[in-house]
Amino acid sequence: MNIGFLPKVQLYHFVLFYNLSPVDLLFYRKGLVGKEDDNALLTYCYYDNECGISYKAFCFAKVDNNGKIRWGDQSPSNPHITIRANTLHGDVVVADEESFEVFADAVDMIKNIYGYRKDLVELDEDDPYCKFRHLEYPQDIYTVFLDANLNREMIWVREQEKLPDGSIVALMIDEPFAPSFGIHEGDTVKIQMTDEDPESGVPYAILPWMNDPEIMKQVEERYNEDIDISEVFE
Repeated sequence: MNIGFLPKVQLYHFVLFYNLSPVDLLFYRKGLVGKEDDNALLTYCYYDNECGISYKAFCFAKVDNNGKIRWGDQSPSNPHITIRANTLHGDVVVADEESFEVFADAVDMIKNIYGYRKDLVELDEDDPYCKFRHLEYPQDIYTVFLDANLNREMIWVREQEKLPDGSIVALMIDEPFAPSFGIHEGDTVKIQMTDEDPESGVPYAILPWMNDPEIMKQVEERYNEDIDISEVFE
């Protein structure tokens, strides 16, 4: 389960992966021309609504022990390989879009096809939901659902709109195991944090039975007392 803080600094930036494994290098040489001693891959990071965080690989490179970079063929006519998040393993250097003007048209095409998710770019560590967002699909949030008997279930929801009070309108993208929640896949639900402090708060769904302020207070108190963040995702 890939939960944690989105490396949002990479979105809509060029990302150089270096010190790649021989297996990674061998695999990507099937689509890009490189030299035998190449150990790096220049990519552009973007968001695909269907596949999540993705990278478009443009060319190979070599990073030596002193950090000096030898670039491979940067011809815009070269084929571009699509890479999904968490499939490349190595060190990373991030550069802004202006760093590689030769790929400007390719970057514009990526944005035209997949869009530009400003809301994801603006996510940061102060976002109270950050620890509960999916790494590849950061608009998906792992949320606590509670029925009237205080039975708990963790369910993925997809952010649709952030409200002024900090709560989120979300879409149910999974069907709960228990029918007692009274909500189903495809329904919308409002979620909020039990605590404004991202270190101690947990996202929970406000369900139809929670229509009494006194009950809501009891639920929040119970969350804070009974849920240990370190244990929630075991």
